Amino acid sequence: LLVKDLDFKFLKDFEAHLLGNGESLNYVADTLVRISGIMKIIVKSGDVEYHKNPFNDFTSKTTKIKKRRITLEDIGRLEKVFLKNPNEKLARDMYIFSFYLAGMRFGDICRVKKDWFSESHTEYTMNKSKNDRKIKLLPQVVEIIKRYKRLPGEYLFDTKVDWSEPSKTLASINSRNRYFNQKLKLACKATVELDRRDFVVKEAIPEITFHTARHSFADLAKSKLIDVHTIKDLLGHSKVQTTEIYMKSFYKEETDEAMDKIFGNDVDYKSN
Repeated sequence: LLVKDLDFKFLKDFEAHLLGNGESLNYVADTLVRISGIMKIIVKSGDVEYHKNPFNDFTSKTTKIKKRRITLEDIGRLEKVFLKNPNEKLARDMYIFSFYLAGMRFGDICRVKKDWFSESHTEYTMNKSKNDRKIKLLPQVVEIIKRYKRLPGEYLFDTKVDWSEPSKTLASINSRNRYFNQKLKLACKATVELDRRDFVVKEAIPEITFHTARHSFADLAKSKLIDVHTIKDLLGHSKVQTTEIYMKSFYKEETDEAMDKIFGNDVDYKSN
């Protein structure tokens, strides 16, 4: 694509094309933000005048996503559920692996190699932030490692990411992330518990995506009274402010409970 062809009409057509292919508003917005970043570099270099940057007048639509979390009990149910589909099992196992490794991101899960582990820890550099992490291996993770190390291949999980060229890898990881998120949701649906007459004993756990492993881990850590700076280090955040964003909904629940403890649940809030 020539820079001169990157105009307002192209951006609108490209946005419509992505949405027409079934991509979400937020995915489309993120894609266009990346292109906008390239245009800013070109403008700064002086090759394009500022007023000719089509992003000056272009705004991408986004939608607010409720960050879902699941509990340790939900994790246990997900671990135990019987799944026939091999890709649903793989999605489930990668999610459990992520949760017990302090919320490893999907892109990093795809990159995990079989030689990344010592007897007690894994050490790796996060692809997104380039921060180094050293995480203790819990029994749940060790079990998954043993199971998948026996399979052929360099990587622990066969996610079918295209590693042939760096320029293709990011798009391939995003595509596989969406695919395995779909399989993970099917695995969640399978956790519904029925009795012999097909009456629902327990509802299925909430449908989740891979990124919720980070939020669920952060919530569990906070509930165990782990301080926010330690949670920051466990998640691999560069700034504690990022960690506090993760904890936002937890803090709200915490303050609601505090108000109930102070005033009781039966306070008459009507004004005199």
